[in-house]
Amino acid sequence: MRCLDMSTGDVWLLRDDGMPADLRPTFQFYFPSAYFVALGWTMYTEAEGLEKSDPAKVLPKLVECIRLRLAGWRNVRTTDPAVAAIFGVTLPDDGTPAELPYKSELIHAALDIDAIWELARRWITAMRKRELELLQPATPAT
Repeated sequence: MRCLDMSTGDVWLLRDDGMPADLRPTFQFYFPSAYFVALGWTMYTEAEGLEKSDPAKVLPKLVECIRLRLAGWRNVRTTDPAVAAIFGVTLPDDGTPAELPYKSELIHAALDIDAIWELARRWITAMRKRELELLQPATPAT
């Protein structure tokens, strides 16, 4: 079982699907046990309910959901000086984006709210799909 060996799988946002893999912002998640899948869906559903009743609690709930199994990221970049300052990085003088170091507690500074919603939902479904793919027996070459 992958959830016991702490292996990870990649998840990216649908809007980045067509980007080359070496440039695409990618988030690594630990494969979740049934406990974390249930907890993730509970948190996501709670965030949906909070949207109308207590919007100030939505973002913290979504970030908590993402951070349940987030293990790292790559190719997460910014050209925004405020975001760079939050992460303690210096923007290049030539205007190219700066790579943001992995800091799960700051994911909401790196992504817009639509991306946070999507990532909170996608990590659960994408990791389950990936695990099922890995469990399929290899097809012998003919």
